[in-house]
Amino acid sequence: MTRTWYSLPGEDLLAVAGLWRATAEWGDAYSMVMVDGNEQMAEVHDRMPVILMRDEWAQWVDGSADDAFGLCRPCQGELTVDHSAMPWAKARTAAAAQLI
Repeated sequence: MTRTWYSLPGEDLLAVAGLWRATAEWGDAYSMVMVDGNEQMAEVHDRMPVILMRDEWAQWVDGSADDAFGLCRPCQGELTVDHSAMPWAKARTAAAAQLI
């Protein structure tokens, strides 16, 4: 599978929902919030990060837990899909390279 990039049409920036916490063992730990993938994501994966529209950013950061949970759904709008020729991972052997 090759690397595939997603963006929002007409937007210079794409924001995804995430969580973080400080840990004694690892320092700051981060995670993107994932949901079921939408139709455009299906060819790459069955999940996708929660994509926040610009007018939802404050709700995610400053809203209640219920407000944030309400944003946890697959992207409703169109995404720009940009496929590259570059595989996601480098093959470790010549035989494995033929499988990519």
